[in-house]
Amino acid sequence: MNKFSIGDIVKQRRKQLGMTQDQLAELSELSINFLSKFENRGKQNISVTTLLKLADALRLEPIDLLKGVPTVIGTKQSSQEQLLLKKLHAIEDTKRDRLIDAFMKLIDIMDED
Repeated sequence: MNKFSIGDIVKQRRKQLGMTQDQLAELSELSINFLSKFENRGKQNISVTTLLKLADALRLEPIDLLKGVPTVIGTKQSSQEQLLLKKLHAIEDTKRDRLIDAFMKLIDIMDED
């Protein structure tokens, strides 16, 4: 079995999710320049923090990036959904709960049509 670099796995997973490098950079809080080099040059020396950021942004367990085997995904979540969830988690709890309640009411109204 061929062993793939972490960069190969990141690129493959990003494409599976329909995500651009720009979107991955925003979700992972890493630079586009770093991601481009990482995906295309096979750089393997990354910090644990960077590994965790990539795994989180790509909805993988960190070990999935280290296995060297391409991943197969089940349910797809768009990059916009991931970004929305990330931004929601950054909001203070009480405000986030109020926003989620309002959003759920809006969905209910839309479902009535």
